Amino acid sequence: MSSEIKNCIPSDRHPRAPAIGLPVGSIDTHVHVFEDRYPLSPWRGYNLPQSSLADLEHLHHTFGVRRVVFTQSSVYGVDNAAIMDGVAALNARLPCRY
Repeated sequence: MSSEIKNCIPSDRHPRAPAIGLPVGSIDTHVHVFEDRYPLSPWRGYNLPQSSLADLEHLHHTFGVRRVVFTQSSVYGVDNAAIMDGVAALNARLPCRY
């Protein structure tokens, strides 16, 4: 068995709005932010490509998502700074949405 940490493929950076719109008030119940400024756990099983708050906002604007639930990614171990920083930054612009 290889101990090499595998890289995941990146998400689509140019999403298109779906032909059928999401219902008003739609919620994305599982999001992550991956940025270099947060240290990765040495015990992670994979590497993720960068996915910034701006990427997340663009995706949700395109799809019509109105509320979001951040989830802890295993690549950060028990350090939830990415979630806390993301929620604070986004809620500063759109209170109680994230």
